Amino acid sequence: MARLVTRKTVGLVAGACLAATAVVGCGSSSGDTAGAATFTLGMSSDPGNLDPQASAASNLYQMSFIAYDPLLSVDGDGKIQSELATSWQVTGQQVVLTLHKGITCADGSAFTAQTAADNVNYVVDPK
Repeated sequence: MARLVTRKTVGLVAGACLAATAVVGCGSSSGDTAGAATFTLGMSSDPGNLDPQASAASNLYQMSFIAYDPLLSVDGDGKIQSELATSWQVTGQQVVLTLHKGITCADGSAFTAQTAADNVNYVVDPK
């Protein structure tokens, strides 16, 4: 677990959590590529900056949902759902997340609670 404490509202932290894994490109894939296929997406314009945490471009936003796994997601009824995080607790402006075991990044490195905390803190840092 990693404690994510910011001066922002819990809503901002929750939103950042949804995008936190985007920079590191991590997921919980077993690495088995049997049956893998190529996916091609036509876009109406250049997505611009490919750092999904540093741009609000709609094309980049669309690509991020396809390319990256979030810590949490929100279903059609507005309820928070587990993704890379197995559980979460919100107390005031503090969010504590517990991650699934064995999550790896695209380069094979481990995705840890510290990785998630670093990404959320990057998003909410005004500098």
